[in-house]
Amino acid sequence: MKRDGFTIIELAVAGIIIAVLVAAYCTFASIEEDRKRCGSVNLLLLRRAMDVYANGHDHHFPSPDKWCDLLLEYTDVDEKQFRCPAQKRGRCHYAMNPNAEPNSPGDVVLLFETKGGWNQSGGPEILSTKNHWLSGCNVRFVDGHGEWVKAEDIGRLNWGTAGKEQSAK
Repeated sequence: MKRDGFTIIELAVAGIIIAVLVAAYCTFASIEEDRKRCGSVNLLLLRRAMDVYANGHDHHFPSPDKWCDLLLEYTDVDEKQFRCPAQKRGRCHYAMNPNAEPNSPGDVVLLFETKGGWNQSGGPEILSTKNHWLSGCNVRFVDGHGEWVKAEDIGRLNWGTAGKEQSAK
């Protein structure tokens, strides 16, 4: 006996499988969007704490080697703001750019995502996209705005080093 096409049961099973796959994809995409948003919110709160700290300390951001400790001591942030929701390990998943000061140009990176640690500071060498499956990371700038930066656009970030290399020569 020769069969033409699919039975209704076969089509229904295929439809259910496709629906489950689409739902799983949408769920994972939604989770990733929530993680990006949460990281952005955490960096916003930390950025605001930087302003509070600077207002009470001669308009200087915290020392890059103690910035987490100083924000905890002198502002109202708590340790949960230092943690990327996408990560299970590590006390803090953000780092401070040591070249950033309140009077730096607004597009200079101030805070950015990195691997787990504490009081981390540096530049693109410690920036990490691993918190978001290598797709990008959250960055907060001196002027207070935040962006989700795609991995391929990270090289375009301003780290406030223009002129510093030249003056060191």
